[in-house]
Amino acid sequence: MRVKSICIVGGGSSGWMSAALLSKNLPETKIILIESNTIKPIGVGESTLAEFNYYLNALGLEDKDWMPYCDATYKTSIAFKNFRDGDGERFHYPFGHYDLSGKESLEIFYLLQKKYGEEIYSPEEFARFVNKDVYLAEFNKISKTTPNPTFDFKFNIAYHLNANKFGEFLKNKFAIPNGVTIINADLNTIKLDDEGYIDYIIADNKLVKADLFLDCTGFKSLLLENSVNSEFISFEDQLPNNSALVSHIPYTNKETEMKNYTDCVAMNYGWSWNIPLWSDIGVGYVYSDKFVDDKEVEREFKKFLNIDCDLRKINIKHGKHKKAWLKNVIGIGLSYAFIEPLESTGLLTTHQNLLVLSNILKDRKVINKFDIDFFNQKTDNYIDVMKNFVVLHWILSSRDDNEYWNFCREKIDYRGDIFNVMESLFNKKTDNVGFAYIMAGMNYKLQFPIIDDYSYYYSDKCNHIHDGYMQEKKYMLQWIEDQQSHYHFLCDNVYGSK
Repeated sequence: MRVKSICIVGGGSSGWMSAALLSKNLPETKIILIESNTIKPIGVGESTLAEFNYYLNALGLEDKDWMPYCDATYKTSIAFKNFRDGDGERFHYPFGHYDLSGKESLEIFYLLQKKYGEEIYSPEEFARFVNKDVYLAEFNKISKTTPNPTFDFKFNIAYHLNANKFGEFLKNKFAIPNGVTIINADLNTIKLDDEGYIDYIIADNKLVKADLFLDCTGFKSLLLENSVNSEFISFEDQLPNNSALVSHIPYTNKETEMKNYTDCVAMNYGWSWNIPLWSDIGVGYVYSDKFVDDKEVEREFKKFLNIDCDLRKINIKHGKHKKAWLKNVIGIGLSYAFIEPLESTGLLTTHQNLLVLSNILKDRKVINKFDIDFFNQKTDNYIDVMKNFVVLHWILSSRDDNEYWNFCREKIDYRGDIFNVMESLFNKKTDNVGFAYIMAGMNYKLQFPIIDDYSYYYSDKCNHIHDGYMQEKKYMLQWIEDQQSHYHFLCDNVYGSK
């Protein structure tokens, strides 16, 4: 397959992110984007992970270039409340790499916990022990430099943003200047050839042909699922939440309420998010309507928010398509796969898959089966890892207060590599950084003999490490006092005003 032309069907954040990156990296390729006049994007406010910076870097964007247009704020962590016991406990999943200087390995934390008790080494303490950057989140401060030697502001920071505005920004900044042909029309006809490839499509009487079609039509998956028939594999049995109520609420005190982390709070029948944007706060409640009706969720959520706001329902379709790239169609964003946004995976899969695709198309004059298989394996593995990661938040819970939480704790199977997950709490070097934070925060004890029968060597070692860590913690509490608040940092470095 030679790719000299690409047609992107669908606007929104996925469509315009596709158009921006591909038009920049493939200047010789003709790119057409068809955006519906009638279908409106979801627009609930988005939260990213730090990997988002790789996409920004690929476009050559600095924070001050795009953040003001998109109501964006910084994000240093995800805070999880009430997931473990439902008693008000909160633990953080900070971004960036582990800082294990003077600590040897993650297992040391559990030796210290056994020796000194959970009053000092609580599940919440794990994040502080391995990542000094958690203090930024806990005190709502931002700094471009921290005492963590692994910290890189450019690549360890994440964002809250208005995804619709981000799409508009990319459209005006990249797509239009780079010559992307934009057709505002509704899709009418999709014509396949004899081999099942898309030959052409018709949108409001405009016939469009292309070598490659990107499906950015959201849950409808008009091209990938409904035209070239990539099988949909549901995650419903592992991710029971199938609905969400969403809204935007105003700030009462912008300076104090503009947190630099995403707040995820376990509720009676799911969880809620709080995403602080520059202009307002995006909120939502993700739940399972198999255990509760919409009216009860609405009452619970409004009581939780302490405000009477308009709520909009979104139906969630958990799962993935068997192949993200089938024939001459590639699913991007929701049209390929979706996992509830507990770990900010929505935009993550979009920009990560786009970066892989862009590199393939840029480096290969002719696309072969190997390229397509590589892309499919890459995307498939990525979504499975993310799914298994999110599942941990439910199956490790100790909550037993209703039928919903009993179901999550007892009925959901973990289908990843359990031993690999366990070792994420044991190894000094691990690719499962997030897994360790969640398992520790949920107070899941490390299941290795060394914890039950540690030697005198380790006991003596613990004394030394404990003393050093207490000094480190004292220093960090002093250091954080001198740093700017999240709000004032944004005023000085991004928005230029209050």
